[in-house]
Amino acid sequence: MRFALAPSIVFLFCTTIFAQGNAANPAPPPSAQPRNCRPEIEKFCKDVMFGGGRRLACLAKHKSQLSPVCTKRLAAMQEMFEFGQKQQKKMQEILAKQAKEEAAAAKKQPGPPASKPK
Repeated sequence: MRFALAPSIVFLFCTTIFAQGNAANPAPPPSAQPRNCRPEIEKFCKDVMFGGGRRLACLAKHKSQLSPVCTKRLAAMQEMFEFGQKQQKKMQEILAKQAKEEAAAAKKQPGPPASKPK
């Protein structure tokens, strides 16, 4: 029984220490942390619909007017969007190839036996 409690006690001790964090360098309060591009989106792109990278394109058009934090985030978001687009294209190609192979295989298989009239 004593050995069964030991891992739990060690776990609780470690999580308590990690939860306290670094007291010498505490994280700044959320209000002091840089925010996302929401103010810029509201200012320049609030009427732009979501999807298809339209809001990213809008922010890119106003790049010279964006805050430094938003400019940096825009670059990261554009990279992620491009990666996602490439992955989507690859997946569509794989699915199209698979559908073509399945259709060809279905043509090769004999159908159900024809029922004979009585």
